[in-house]
Parts: sequence; structure tokens; C-alpha cells
Amino acid sequence: MASKGEKGNKTNIFKQDIPMIFKNLEVMSPQYVPDTLVARDNVITEVRNALSPILIGGYPRHLVFQGKSGTGKTVVINYVVNQLLEYLKEENTDDRKINSDILYVEINCEERNTTIRVIYDIIQKIDDTIEIPVVGMATSWYFDRLWDVINTHHVSLFIILDEIDKMDANNLLYNLSRAQNRKIDKGLFIGIVAITNNTRYLTEGRIDARVLSSLNPLSIVFSPYDADMLREILEQRAVDAFVPGVLDDLVIPLCAARGANEHGDARLSLSLLETAGHVAIQHNVKKVLEEHVKEAEKKNEVNAMIDVLKKQPFQSKLLLLCVIYQWQLREPEENYLRTGDVYEQYKLFSMELEKEVLGPTRISGLLSELDYLNVIDAPVDSSGERGRTRKIMISIPVREIIENIIVDDDLLRDIVEKVWGKTITDNPIKIPNLYYSPKKKRGKQTHIH
Repeated sequence: MASKGEKGNKTNIFKQDIPMIFKNLEVMSPQYVPDTLVARDNVITEVRNALSPILIGGYPRHLVFQGKSGTGKTVVINYVVNQLLEYLKEENTDDRKINSDILYVEINCEERNTTIRVIYDIIQKIDDTIEIPVVGMATSWYFDRLWDVINTHHVSLFIILDEIDKMDANNLLYNLSRAQNRKIDKGLFIGIVAITNNTRYLTEGRIDARVLSSLNPLSIVFSPYDADMLREILEQRAVDAFVPGVLDDLVIPLCAARGANEHGDARLSLSLLETAGHVAIQHNVKKVLEEHVKEAEKKNEVNAMIDVLKKQPFQSKLLLLCVIYQWQLREPEENYLRTGDVYEQYKLFSMELEKEVLGPTRISGLLSELDYLNVIDAPVDSSGERGRTRKIMISIPVREIIENIIVDDDLLRDIVEKVWGKTITDNPIKIPNLYYSPKKKRGKQTHIH
């Protein structure tokens, strides 16, 4: 046992040598808006021209941004509106035509996927002291409250409706687009910017003709970034995010190429570059190399898979746990599981949890969905004596599944703690990596108690 003197001489862990890779991580965030936006000059000009009528007493054009994820839709509107508000603040002269405050409101329509929830959030953004019910009143009542609040506070709005395709937006867009000179005071405006990853949003019938006529939007399609554009973006961010000289010359081109291969996704490239920096720190080195990018790519793929799995229904997660358990029980020479083994385990776990037992056909469908998500490999095999079955193999590390998905569900966590004798919440780091170390021999399957 160390003496008191020895304890007193211990160095604080934060005084130990830590590789200095980053100087400002905020710059790598997808929400970060740089002072100068590169690689989208033409789009920026279009958006500026659409909003500029407010400078001479007019109304802004409503906008619909369409394009794949990571193509700059959100950062462009944030950048242009920030520039507009900054200009208005600097040019605050008596002959300026704007006589109201301008409020910028961002709504995620996947999270707020009803008209009432969107209106409620807009009202709260204008004045969070106003108390109104979240539900229980007619939609028209909420619109009337919104017009009252806008007029009382004499405020104009830019409303950004991100992921607009996640809701039925007809009623919302129709009423917001008709508010000027009808419901809100003269001189006030509501500018709508609808953002969607669906490049056919305006042409596939999601928006009624009368709504489109009222909205009359300017549609801007964001084409994917190419590798050169992504390199320009990464180089700009790297100047402020990383310590000078820590990035090997091959790192940024490699991250840009990876993003270009994934439909020109700047978020992917930025995430890959940031993760590569963290990997270098984990390896206790002072330079980010090509090998760190490749390791970061594997980490990001697993993290993306985990995000998808978290959204899956309980039965899919339970079935995945059965696959994990049977994978641990298999003999060393067995390279795959069969559907029947997994289904028998599924029935036992379901009875243990007092959950409905789905039939074989439905379970086969869930296995097919997990296969489609690349969580497992489960090709159909018709060569055996028992007819059609699936050869099931696990595609991603089991440890990450247990720590990041199973642990979030109380019922599944109880099963894991009974089976493996571990209290995950107390000591998750000590869960054995079951993907690589199957320990138990196959035996008679019984209930777990």
C-alpha cells in the first residue's frame, strides 16, 4: 500500500503529456457557421437575392431547399440570414425600410411533426413566458394565438422548417404563407424556408396545388459536393480546429474523397476528420496520419449502425440479443447460426420477459431487416435437409451493441445481467467482447433464472 507521502506526490492526470491535436473543436460541429462560406457561392447569391426585397420594404421569397444530407442546406440559410441581420444592424439608418425586429426560428419537423407543435414552438420562441396548452385546442385557435403574439411583439419571422417531409405540412404552409397583410400587421413578414433531403419533394404530390400557389416558393436544389469542394471546406475548418502542422498531407484529401463517395456529404467528411484526430490522441501521437483516418472510418460506421439500431422496435432488439447469445454458445468450428436455433432462443427470452412470441414468418422478416441494415449477414440457404433457413453471422462488434443499445432498455438489460452475470450500468467496460471470444459450450437451452 502506498504511503501518504507517495499519494501526495501523484501527478494530476491532466498535467500529464496529452497530444495537442485540436485547438477549437466547435469549428468541426455541423451546426458551426463560418464567417466565410466556401463552395456554395452560386446558391448563396440566389438566397441573398430572394431575401433582399425586405431591404426596400418588400417581402422575402419563400424557399424550398432540396438535396441530400450534408450538402450545405442548413449552413447556407444560417449563413445568409446571419449576414442579413448583421447588415441591418450595421446599416440602422432612418431611411431603412424595416420597422420591426426580425426573429430567426428553426424547427425540426421530425421532432415537431404536427402543425400544432410547430406553431407552439414558434410562439415560445417569440415569448417563452406565454402559457398555452400543448394540445387540446383546435388548430385554428393556435394560429390565432400566433398572429396575436406576432402583432403584439411587432416582430417579423424567418421560419426554417428542417426535414419538412417528415410531416403533413399543407395546413401549416398554407396559413403561414397567407398571413402577410391578412393576419399580421402591415410591414411585418413571415419568410418560410422549407428544407428536405427528398429531391422530389415538390413534384411527388406531397404539397397540394393550392398550397404551392399560395407559397409560390423558389426551389433550390443542392447538388452534392465534389472532392475538390469538400477539400476546400475541410481546409478552411482545419485552420481553426487543429493545431498547425498536426495533419499529414494525405489526411484532408482522403477525408474529402470519402465524403465525395457518399453523395458529396460534407458532414461525413467533417466527422471523419474530427474522429481521426481523436484516434491520434488515443494512440498518444502528435500527428494525424492516413491510418488514423481509416480507423476513424470504421468507428464512424459502427456509430452510424448503432444510431440506426436505437430506432428499431423492441422485438428487433430482442431478436438481435438472441443472435448475440447464440453466437456466444456456438462451437468454435461453427461459422454461422441457423434460423431455428435463434428462434428457439427468441421464444425462451420472450417467455422470460412475458412478451408476445412472434411467429417464424415474422421473425424471418425481422432477420431480413437486420440483414438489410448490415447488422447481421443472413443469406438464405436451401441446401440443407430441413429446407430453407438462414445462415446468420454477426457483422458488427457485439460489445458496442450491448453497451450502446441493449443497456438503454430495462428489460433487455435484465436479460443480459442474468445471462452474463454483469451489471452493465455499474461496469460496462468489463463486458467481454463476445464477438471474438465465445466461451460457453452448446448445451440444452433452458429458462434463465
